[in-house]
Amino acid sequence: MIALLGNCQTEFLANALRGRGHDARHFWQASPATLLRSPGRVPEPLARLTTPELTHFLDGRELENQFFGLPPGSPRPELLVLGLFHEAAPLFAHAREGWCFHIDPHAWAHSPELEAFMRAECVLMRQRPESWFQRFGGYVQRLRAMHPDTPLLIAARLGHHPAFGPQPFSYLEVWDASWSDALPALAEWAEGVGAHVVDMNRLLAGLMARGSRAVEAHCPFLKVEVAAGPEGAPRAALRRDVEHVADMWPRLADVVAEFLRTGRVAYAPEETPPGWWAGPYRPERLDDAERIRLLRTGSNYDAARAVASFFQEPERDFTPLLAAHGLTVPVCHNLLHMIRGYARLRPDPAIADWCAAHRVRALAFSDNGPAYAARYVAALDALAAGTPDAAA
Repeated sequence: MIALLGNCQTEFLANALRGRGHDARHFWQASPATLLRSPGRVPEPLARLTTPELTHFLDGRELENQFFGLPPGSPRPELLVLGLFHEAAPLFAHAREGWCFHIDPHAWAHSPELEAFMRAECVLMRQRPESWFQRFGGYVQRLRAMHPDTPLLIAARLGHHPAFGPQPFSYLEVWDASWSDALPALAEWAEGVGAHVVDMNRLLAGLMARGSRAVEAHCPFLKVEVAAGPEGAPRAALRRDVEHVADMWPRLADVVAEFLRTGRVAYAPEETPPGWWAGPYRPERLDDAERIRLLRTGSNYDAARAVASFFQEPERDFTPLLAAHGLTVPVCHNLLHMIRGYARLRPDPAIADWCAAHRVRALAFSDNGPAYAARYVAALDALAAGTPDAAA
């Protein structure tokens, strides 16, 4: 078994490895702190109070994952793959005993007993983002002690190169300010604990060398913040999400499989970051025919690339074009976030038509569980009502 520990990045990698016939199992992690503070067991109050009906409020981060990393009873892994995962919020700590855990507080509405326990015995845990590397280092060493003979591979994150604009974004809060120093330091540190590091920058360089050089073709999602400009008109601040890279995971799966066979991380000659990454971001321009093609493929990455292009032509309202494709655009929170941002920037009643059509797809979507579906439909309904900020 290949055991992958992290968040969505390692989950995407696990899916790619399974597609290649490997027994790859993903274990969502909440924070390095949950393992570092673990009492070596799932604390009895949580085991007793977190019933099967409440497990989806753990957001996939099962209690055994949180307190053991790799749950007891799992097959002995032949390889551990870790991601530089960000910390789930909120985290709660037991006030007397110090262990900590993640759960969505909405669980309280379904369990008055759990709410009473957490109000009486737990406190909201606040951690300094800049100390994340210390927590992660301790987490890796704890896992290494638990699995001393298992090869360990760490998948790093993409750097925030200027050409990856506008303003690259990572869910790991400390990464933006530290990535250029952290990547070489991570490789040196990993060697000391018997681990190997995969440089994701090199893999993306190869993908661009073999395909499109446009950053939007690989990382189409944007974080959109809309606020009033100097004259009161809404203005959007855009950031490039460099964590969701669709074509990265098959290539990374090849690297992991080769490492499992040889014990080495190997790169192709073209997997060398080019100099132009240090230059300014140059947005791509799409015509309407290409936008429509992308909206019709059923891919959330393609649809995001189309929607991202809307922001490059602020003089035009693309809402009617979007409204014609509510049934083909896939269910995706990252994509919905972009559309909500565009609706704030360009209020148009036609967005309600897109919402009405897209709601049909949303109600039929069950892949990520009921909590995800409820949040998604609530956000969609708020957008249709003209109040996109009313739901996250």
